[in-house]
Amino acid sequence: MRTFPLVLGSVAMLAGIAAAEPSGDPFEGKLRPIPTDQTMSADEVLKYAMPYLPRVQYCYKRFAQPDKRASGDLQLYVVIARNGKIVHSDVTAPGVSMFRMAYLDRCLRKEMETWSFPTRTGFTNAIIPYFFLQTKTPQAGPFPGCYNPKGCRDFKF
Repeated sequence: MRTFPLVLGSVAMLAGIAAAEPSGDPFEGKLRPIPTDQTMSADEVLKYAMPYLPRVQYCYKRFAQPDKRASGDLQLYVVIARNGKIVHSDVTAPGVSMFRMAYLDRCLRKEMETWSFPTRTGFTNAIIPYFFLQTKTPQAGPFPGCYNPKGCRDFKF
C-alpha cells in the first residue's frame, strides 16, 4: 500500500520537470518558435494597447507633465494573464519626482484594470513605451512619439 503514493508522487514530479524545460539553448541559436496561441507578439500588444492611449496621455499630462524634470518618456511593464487581463504592472517615468510618480502610478493602474487583451494559453510579458513631447505652442501637446529604425506607423486617435 505504501508504494502507490510514492509512485504517484514521483510521476507528478517528473511531469513538473518536463513542463519546466526551456524551448532550446539560446546560445546555440536553436530556439523553437513559440506557438501563436501561447503568447502575444509585440505588434499584437501594441495593436490592443493603442485604444487606451488617450487615457495614458491623460494620466501623464495630469500628474507627470507639471514636473519640470519630466522627460516625456513613459514605460509600462505589464504581465498579461491568459484571460487577457493585466495581473502585474510597473511604471517607469524618468525625471518625475517620487511624489508625482505615486499619483501617476495610481492613475495608470486604475486605467489598466479596465484593459483587456485577447486570451492566450500562456502569460505575456511586455514593455509598452510611450514618449510624450510637449512644446510651448498652444494646443501642441503632449502627443505620442515613436522611434523605430524601420519607420513609425501613423497613430490614429
